[in-house]
Amino acid sequence: GTILDVDEDDIEKANPPSYDRSEDLASLLYLNESSVMHCLRQRYGGNLIHSFAGPNMVVINPLSTPSMYSEKVMHMF
Repeated sequence: GTILDVDEDDIEKANPPSYDRSEDLASLLYLNESSVMHCLRQRYGGNLIHSFAGPNMVVINPLSTPSMYSEKVMHMF
């Protein structure tokens, strides 16, 4: 393996695994760019494309049409 020296100022705290798919990003224990991106990646991987950041909704483009947007579901409304 390779040893990589990283400046202490470049290290960010990570959340415990129980926060990996948090629906509300504002609830993360450590709210930093790395933690937010990790959470969004985990949610996207589980087809959870809708999240919140406090009162704001965050939606990740799934690159396909989710079943919740099917013609059948749209006719229900």
